[in-house]
Amino acid sequence: MESNFNWETGNFDIKQVPYLQLFKDIKTLQDYSNSEADQRKFQFKEGLRRRREIAEAELPPYLEYNAQTMGDFDLQGKISIISQCQKTAINLSGADTDNQYLKTIHCRKQWCPVCGGKGGTVHKSRLNSVLKRLDINKYNFRQFVLTLPPSVRDQMNTRENLNLLFSYSKLFIEKFYGQPQFDKLGHIKRYKLIKGAISYLHLFGDDENGILKPHINIHLLESLDEKLKIDQSTLETMKKWWLKKLKYFDESLTIVDIHYKFRIEVKHKMHALKYMTKPYSCRDFEAIEDQKIKKLLVEDLSGFQYLRFWGALSNCSYQDEMDITDIKTECESIVKEKLIYRFIQPFSYEAWKQNLIEIEPGFFQVKEKGLIHEPMEQEKEKTFIQ
Repeated sequence: MESNFNWETGNFDIKQVPYLQLFKDIKTLQDYSNSEADQRKFQFKEGLRRRREIAEAELPPYLEYNAQTMGDFDLQGKISIISQCQKTAINLSGADTDNQYLKTIHCRKQWCPVCGGKGGTVHKSRLNSVLKRLDINKYNFRQFVLTLPPSVRDQMNTRENLNLLFSYSKLFIEKFYGQPQFDKLGHIKRYKLIKGAISYLHLFGDDENGILKPHINIHLLESLDEKLKIDQSTLETMKKWWLKKLKYFDESLTIVDIHYKFRIEVKHKMHALKYMTKPYSCRDFEAIEDQKIKKLLVEDLSGFQYLRFWGALSNCSYQDEMDITDIKTECESIVKEKLIYRFIQPFSYEAWKQNLIEIEPGFFQVKEKGLIHEPMEQEKEKTFIQ
């Protein structure tokens, strides 16, 4: 077969092979694409694409995202997220029934008057999370309060130290109520907690609003026939162990305190759970004078787990801040059907109330004759009449 390659020029003879002009054009375009100017354009576009991917991968919870789009997202902007609480709703539809539902979006921030404090959204959510996981009629509670001296409290101003405080608290309950685990030589290498336990971080005390006094509360579940009293010598041994751990923060410590009670009657157990699951309130937040503490609560502890499950309950996890998937799952457990997420929409109860059937506070089924746009039409009609 005769070759069309010209050995003198080092190229194919385009006259003899017309379609090679296409190859020449392609090479010209490739040379252009490799030019310095084009490379800068490519790098710029690639940088934009990469930043967009990172942003999409790290989107904050839906309400925080809404707030970000409103302007500079500084500390004050993050605090003001609470102004959007309950002003939007998730629109859901039943996969089997085609029922339409609206679930109002709460900011779920502890400094919010609606979500924080006693009886707020977060408090109810925490309590519900605990009661879903245990039957208080089947267990009695040991209740420990692991307190911190003032010099250690002052160091609880980082997420890392608060997590370390939780870790020491877990080691405490494992040490005194766990089962020893041995290595091959028969030495105890650690203790494993078999019983269920719930731990709670309280950042403020009850006597002074806005004064940081972090401490860990623990409920250890015991069978109804277990003796719950402990003697003073055992309590002193526990204090010595706790002191040894807290010396990590302050080597000069010589004394620490641990409060112990037990709960047997159902009403006392319920009262204890309500108290322990209570988040701090807007009154605590407003009373804080140190901006660094506010930054800790708002920024550094965003998504922090104040409520943790150990031992037999360790397969449970809970966070105060929920994403759309969590909320959808929660709604599905209420209506007992699979739900389809549709979109997030502005929400005003006053505009919608004639078209809603309340399932529980903040969760509604839309009446069949009052579909998505009807409240908007009513508002238009009202405006026209005026």
